[in-house]
Amino acid sequence: NYDHKKTQLSSIYYYNQAALDRLTQSTRQNFLPTATISNASENVNMDFSGGHRGEITLDQEIDSLHSFKIEFKGAYIDEINETNNSVSLSRDGELTSDSEFENLRQTNGYLLNGGVFFRKKFQKAGRRFGANVSYLTTELDKNEDQNQAQQFYTGGTTIDSTASIIRLNEDNEDKTLFKVNAIFVEPLSKVLFSRVFYNYSNRVESGDREVNELEDDIFIRNDFLSRNYENTIQLNRVGTSLRYSDKGMNISVGAAYQQFDLLGFYTGTGQDPINGEVDRQFRNWLPYFDFNFSPKRGTYMNFGYR
Repeated sequence: NYDHKKTQLSSIYYYNQAALDRLTQSTRQNFLPTATISNASENVNMDFSGGHRGEITLDQEIDSLHSFKIEFKGAYIDEINETNNSVSLSRDGELTSDSEFENLRQTNGYLLNGGVFFRKKFQKAGRRFGANVSYLTTELDKNEDQNQAQQFYTGGTTIDSTASIIRLNEDNEDKTLFKVNAIFVEPLSKVLFSRVFYNYSNRVESGDREVNELEDDIFIRNDFLSRNYENTIQLNRVGTSLRYSDKGMNISVGAAYQQFDLLGFYTGTGQDPINGEVDRQFRNWLPYFDFNFSPKRGTYMNFGYR
């Protein structure tokens, strides 16, 4: 940390690591009029997560009326989850089926977030202006191995049939978010203030999910389960309000107009892909009212509508 007159600078770094291993064993018997069904299972689960995180903030006063702040945050995660499970079923003491599956999921990615905040005061007491711009980006990669094998028996020892699935899932997920906010406050009297504000955000999400299954010792893409998508979510909102503040009583009333746009595409893979589109727009007036009153310390009441 650095604190000197008009400049304040702070930074921080974290590293976090956690691991958890679990073993669960269970046996169960169901006594039916015609048979006794036995179930024995064992589950082994291992989780690991590690992450880095850093932040740095600069708060700078230009003069008595102007100041700004710059923030930057970054993070990186690495997670591993492994699950092994086995189940055996028996009927009157004879083995009828057993199954085993092993799932291994690895996730890693990063997040970067930066913002600039500007504040302005005026010679007139109570008049203020503020604005900020921020940008966030994330990238996440998920790889999952799914292995399952099941065997069915006759006579308790002879294998009648088997079924198995060996599948690899690869998911790539990206996201960006851009935001702009501005507000202006004007005092109309010592107890009455007006406010005008504007909010904008644009969020873009995209992802690729590829599923491959082992057939005859060759991994072949499963076109029915593989997907690509891209979504855009945009928000525009502008509004105003009046606030009355005097002797522990605060009353605010206002309204905003909001436009919300959703645009999305998703497609499958292969010769005859599954695909679709989302294109919707919502426009709304948003009324707002808030009342709170504190006649003395420790006593207050409030209610509102939005």
